[in-house]
Amino acid sequence: MAAYETRNVTVLGEKRPALVHAAYVYWDFFHTFGVSPILGREFQHDSGEVAIISHRMWEQRFGRDPHALGKTLSIKGKGFVIVGIMPKWFDYPVGTKLWMPLRIRKTLASRNTHHLDVTARLRPGVTLQHAQTEMSTISQRLALVYPSSDRGHTAELSPLREHLVGRAVPKLILLWGAVGLILLIACVNVGNLLLARTTSRSQEIAVRAALGAGAWRLARQSLTEAVLLSLIGAAVGLAVAFGSMPLLSNLMPNAVQGIERATVDGHALEYSLLLAVISGLFFGMAPVLGVLKMNSNVQLKGVARSLAPGTDGGLLQRCLVVSETGLALMLLMGAGLLIASFWRLQDVNPGFNPRAVLTMPLSLPGQRYAHAGQRNAFFRSLLDRIDELPGVKSTAVVYPLPFGGGWLKTEFVPEGWTRTGSRNKPIASLAAVSPGYFTTRGIPLLEGRCFRQSDGHEASPAVIVDEQLAHMFWPHQCPIGKFIEHWKVKPTVIGVVGHVRSRSLAGDPGPELYVPIFGDPPLFGAVVVRTSVSPASLVPLVRKEVWTLDNELPVSNIATMRERLAASVNSQRSDAFMLSVFGIVGLLLAAVGIYGVVSYSVKRRTHEIGIRMALGAERHDVMKMIIRQGFKLALIGVGIGIAGAFALTRFLSSLLYGVKPTDPLTFITVSLILLAAALLACYIPARRAAKVDPMVALRYE
Repeated sequence: MAAYETRNVTVLGEKRPALVHAAYVYWDFFHTFGVSPILGREFQHDSGEVAIISHRMWEQRFGRDPHALGKTLSIKGKGFVIVGIMPKWFDYPVGTKLWMPLRIRKTLASRNTHHLDVTARLRPGVTLQHAQTEMSTISQRLALVYPSSDRGHTAELSPLREHLVGRAVPKLILLWGAVGLILLIACVNVGNLLLARTTSRSQEIAVRAALGAGAWRLARQSLTEAVLLSLIGAAVGLAVAFGSMPLLSNLMPNAVQGIERATVDGHALEYSLLLAVISGLFFGMAPVLGVLKMNSNVQLKGVARSLAPGTDGGLLQRCLVVSETGLALMLLMGAGLLIASFWRLQDVNPGFNPRAVLTMPLSLPGQRYAHAGQRNAFFRSLLDRIDELPGVKSTAVVYPLPFGGGWLKTEFVPEGWTRTGSRNKPIASLAAVSPGYFTTRGIPLLEGRCFRQSDGHEASPAVIVDEQLAHMFWPHQCPIGKFIEHWKVKPTVIGVVGHVRSRSLAGDPGPELYVPIFGDPPLFGAVVVRTSVSPASLVPLVRKEVWTLDNELPVSNIATMRERLAASVNSQRSDAFMLSVFGIVGLLLAAVGIYGVVSYSVKRRTHEIGIRMALGAERHDVMKMIIRQGFKLALIGVGIGIAGAFALTRFLSSLLYGVKPTDPLTFITVSLILLAAALLACYIPARRAAKVDPMVALRYE
């Protein structure tokens, strides 16, 4: 068992200080995970001021220098000696670059400390259910012995794998489904081509049979060709995969933990080769069946060339075309729903004006900014200096930073609210802001006033609420002057502002409270700057002002509010893009399949077309006949695909926003796109058929 906690620490360097994500871990943390440093050693029970760094930090900070062991990192005014370097693949807690021993400080020694995370390795033969039962029993006993600190707390066990990739399961299922559909469509196309090729080689096969080749020998030859074709395709696919792996993390940012370290390893090679052989054998069976059923006498007489399209494999070919059209429509339907969802998300009104706003998160070291007066002085001085920069319209400080990954919640009791039954206290998002914040962020003030410089020091505290909270608890009343009890104080409502989204465009955060940040500001805060020029042009100037006040303060992750808004929908963007690529590939494959079947049919029916034209058929009649044949297959495929999409798109409901899995507009649009592609695929061979010279066609063999 090993406990740990994570936080960002400032590491001083030769150039500028850096903010590093660190983990304070119990001494046998790495032993619990069964991993050891590739260089150096693990922590010991009596470890002093030592540190273990990640492989990435070793590369970035020390250039993979093996002599990095023994060097000192300056953290919190102390020197931590590097005693180990972790393997490249180890990344836990996620994003950690630095591990240090967990000290039993005064706060940790208190029984009221419940913020630590714990990992454990089960003994052989012990199930998770058994371990959960034991932990629940221990929790109940502790609650009886220490009711003031442990009552209401319990221990919940969950597999580490679920903790790391549990949220990625829908995306992985989506990816697997898309890949599977593409594979099926491609294999159906190959099977169709092999079937057509076998039919066109009917005389050759008949000659081989006449010379003594058995049916199974001919079938074995056909299967060998199919598997060889599949293996060549697998080799090309693996080569493309090797080259495209660096793009994967960009296409699916934060979708799956560790995806940036994914590679085509031995397991992927084995899986791909096995899948290629199975696909080749399975979809090579269609031409094999054709070989086994072939009548050599008929083929030697050349009768098959003039057969009607409904015989000699034609029915099987058309069934394959229908199936790949249906599969392509299902894939396109998923892509269409995700694209529609993404556009709906893009159109969501965040409630504020994100244009020309620069954001800069800051983390003040607790040793040098232990007192509220020091933090107040720093933030006030910084805002004054930034206000004087050319192109700056207004500035403010906020915690937590909107769309910055943090979120504060608080229970509160509004004036006039009474508890009913077992109903809990209302919960609202909480933000600490400085005067000028609402103007800087572009949030409209609806009633009352904004914060003033003196609000953080008044004997009667003040609070600002958003319109959602006001409507929930004081409908048809003026909320100004009402009080809200939270954190054992009763601040008075001085203003009402518009409702905004501060965490994600997809989910409504609920009501929000704003309190003054000055008075007792946190160590973590973010400076928000509204500009009259390009925000990016002010980044060097703003960074310089920070280092003028404190040259040991790390400044990173500076971004515009628009960039943070765009980053908040990266996951939805990558889902839509990924499935759109698969959908386009599926559409092209389906169109190629329809084109191939119609074109092959035209070639086999050239003699028939010549007779029709000799008997008076017009060119447009021939074109309509050929187009009707292919378009009918596409219509049947679309019908089957719609039925399948109704069943499968329901699994996308957790990934959709503002769109139903059975959205009729998406179904109609995607169906029309696929039918248009099918019509084009039919038109090309139909036009070629209409140009057939009757005299040439009558002599065609």
